[in-house]
Amino acid sequence: MSDTTEFRVTYDGPALENHEMDPRELAPALLAMADLLDASAKVLYGDKAKVNVNVKGSFKTGSFNVDFVTGVKWLQSVRDIFAGSEATATANASAILGALGVLGKTGLIPLLKWLRARPITRVELTDPAGGDRPRARIYVGNDFYDTEGATVDLLRDVGVRKAMERVLAPLETSGIDVVALGQGSSVNITVDAGDLPSFVSPVAENLRHAPGSRARRSARLWA
Repeated sequence: MSDTTEFRVTYDGPALENHEMDPRELAPALLAMADLLDASAKVLYGDKAKVNVNVKGSFKTGSFNVDFVTGVKWLQSVRDIFAGSEATATANASAILGALGVLGKTGLIPLLKWLRARPITRVELTDPAGGDRPRARIYVGNDFYDTEGATVDLLRDVGVRKAMERVLAPLETSGIDVVALGQGSSVNITVDAGDLPSFVSPVAENLRHAPGSRARRSARLWA
């Protein structure tokens, strides 16, 4: 079982005025995007979820956009196919992109921009009635940010955080100022070079001791 969703990553800045980018910078970023989606799928849906990522068309023409097509492929056993799986029914590529913030407004990328590397004081989780997805309220002192519980799971995962950092690594290059993410010509969120400190991945030890969002209603969590 699989579904596909298209999205776009745009790198912009004076160095790209001729719509050219050093492949030594581009290739690691493309690989990191594949790693980011794959790690996110495993965090949210387990080892049976495998993400396929393909670059669509040529990225040598036009403004320097990279169009991706991504889909979730399920590695199902015969028992799973006949018995059904709640995770399989609800998981799709759009949900993963939403939890990351590539689509939607409250995923991991906007959360990290809001945090600005500040330590999280606590996380309050709710399980809404009616089958809606769990929500999380993340506190830094008296300030708070509301998002889905899945975003907290991604925030805590070392693989996700390291891959995210590598996707944004071209911003460390002089003349590349902005990374924009969205679909087609519609930009959902941007990250500029000044945001990079917010995306530095934490050491594994800090995340290992942070309780998971599925386990407790209130937790101390460090970004």
